[in-house]
Parts: sequence; structure tokens; C-alpha cells
Amino acid sequence: MERIQSREVVCVVSTLVLLEVIEVIRKRIVEYASYGELDTKRQQEIREVAEAKCRKFIDDITKLASQKKVLLLNPNRILSSYLEDTLSYLRNYFGRIEDNRDFPPKFRYRGLGHYDIQHAINARDCSARELISFDRACSELGKLGGFHTLRISVPI
Repeated sequence: MERIQSREVVCVVSTLVLLEVIEVIRKRIVEYASYGELDTKRQQEIREVAEAKCRKFIDDITKLASQKKVLLLNPNRILSSYLEDTLSYLRNYFGRIEDNRDFPPKFRYRGLGHYDIQHAINARDCSARELISFDRACSELGKLGGFHTLRISVPI
């Protein structure tokens, strides 16, 4: 955000980014709400908090776009081609299987999902130089090929 505010970079934001952030905001607000009786009133309170955060996010992005600090872009592609491209990458990729110490014990799959690949496709097709994600799996995008023009950054 500091790099955007200082105009060091212009951030490209796709509709997919907006959709994913809204989904995460809603999930996290609900998951972190104090636990107790879940009646209609409590459901409405939690929903109002989540929707207010979503509105603020959209307002902030819109403001940054009006200041030309953010570009709201989507690749100009036919949907079937976009989805076939995503499937092609996903078909040729398998993450890793880990031992999970939860109870009951089970294995865990760790790796890229289709949204991660679509974010990379969007960034590449919109001529972005860097893809920044807080999803650790995105560090594996370089293994796929086809994204060599993108710097992949995963701040940990």
C-alpha cells in the first residue's frame, strides 16, 4: 500500500481480486465474531459489520482508481479460452501432500488452486510486472511456465 500511495507503482486490480477479497472479508468477520447464541439479531449484527468492511474496501479501491493509483482491469479474453487456459495449467500441476497432525490424523494438500492461476493469467494478460499475493502457494507459480514475465512476490 505504501508503494501505491507514493505512486512508486500503479496497482492493477481485476474483478477476480475484488470478488476474492469480499469473500475473505465476509468469512473472517464471521469466523472471528465473538461466539455466543446465534439468534436473528446476532446474525444481523455480524452481517452489518462484514458488509460495512466490504463497502469500505470497495470505496477505498474506487478512490484509488479515481486518483489513478489503481487500474481496474480484466483481460480481454473469451471466457472459454480463459477457463481452458486455467485448466491447462492446473492439469499439469500438482502441489504437495503433507502430514497433518490434527485429530483425527489425516493428510493435507498444499498447492495452487484455480483462482491462484487465474490471478497470474490476469496479471500477465494485463501486462503487470509483478503479482503480489499473501497466499504462500503462489510462490509455486514460477514452476508452471508461461509466467516468466511476472515477478511473483509472496510477503511472509
